[in-house]
Amino acid sequence: QTNNDMHPKHNPENYDSLHGVEAVEKLQNIVKDQSICMFHTDLRAEPCETRPMVIQRADDMGRLWLLSARSSQKNTDIAKDPRVMLTIAEPGRSRFLVVHGRTNIVEDHAMKQELWSNLAK
Repeated sequence: QTNNDMHPKHNPENYDSLHGVEAVEKLQNIVKDQSICMFHTDLRAEPCETRPMVIQRADDMGRLWLLSARSSQKNTDIAKDPRVMLTIAEPGRSRFLVVHGRTNIVEDHAMKQELWSNLAK
């Protein structure tokens, strides 16, 4: 972590700006323990669109996989602007995570079946 990575309001004692493998591993550990997130789209709007979602998987590339209905408002928002933000809180362990990124809608039947199977377990 360098001072350049840190927002001026963040306290270096409780803030990490992670990159690469370290970031992916941390993300996977947090998602394994807490898969419910708040998923934010239409970030330019005030307020932005926010809804709870379940992260189905955090893969080895750091990609987060979520399931969404084809006709959902979030998919409409993503088609207009792929920038999203996810917030995850695990207050009992004092762990909080904010992820900013770009998303896309993937139509992969095999992946959908696998993620639905995991959700049913």
